Amino acid sequence: MKNTDRGIFIPWGEIKFSSNLFEQKFEENKILRLEKREKEVRSYFGAEEVREYTSRFILDREHHLYLNPSLPDLPVVIKPPVELSILPGCSLKTYVEIPLVLELAYGSIKKKQVLQEYPVKSLSRSWFGDPDSGEIAYYLESPMEFDNKTINPDSCCIQCPVTITNKSSQLLSLERMILRVPYLTLYKGKNSLYSNRTRITYRGQDQVSQIVIQKNPPEVNEELKILSLPRQAIDSGLLRKSFYFIKTLYEG
Repeated sequence: MKNTDRGIFIPWGEIKFSSNLFEQKFEENKILRLEKREKEVRSYFGAEEVREYTSRFILDREHHLYLNPSLPDLPVVIKPPVELSILPGCSLKTYVEIPLVLELAYGSIKKKQVLQEYPVKSLSRSWFGDPDSGEIAYYLESPMEFDNKTINPDSCCIQCPVTITNKSSQLLSLERMILRVPYLTLYKGKNSLYSNRTRITYRGQDQVSQIVIQKNPPEVNEELKILSLPRQAIDSGLLRKSFYFIKTLYEG
């Protein structure tokens, strides 16, 4: 547990207790605190100055506790802070920083059960799509800088590469977009966390948009390894629903 000049170091994997106590600090003076009491583990995540525990777990001694990273459990609606438009025939290649979710898991290396999840940063909820057929999602503002090659080495965010291509004859005013993070794989580099790339092709207001989630890791200048698989498997029905919401989103 330490802060470095390359962000916050988080010891992912099996939790190593020191005198039956584990503490991991995060941004904004937040802390994850775990205390072992024989077969009981008490947990707290929140302001560092608080000393009370909010959860208790009764466990056996045959297995171990693990700290794993995860993406949020719902899609995330992304809104640029300023008006952003993509001209016909042009593409935007960017990274969206999605706040990290901590998973406290119990079991063996091959089989684990998630006991609790802790969002490192709070995300407000939003509604995406039509009033009758839309869905609940998280809301996040992102600068969506063009071809951003400077990755912020912040372990409390996951770098999600996104490519948006306008293949219509119309100006694409990107007021908001949805990023379906439960379908993404999570990778770890030396200092940063990444997901695989999402490609969105816009073909006009009268046609559905094509969404492709690449199965391979993103192209970055460091070796990556898989940390966790997607929360949800992609099927054709979910993709058709995603196309519809992307299409109606740009119709205003």
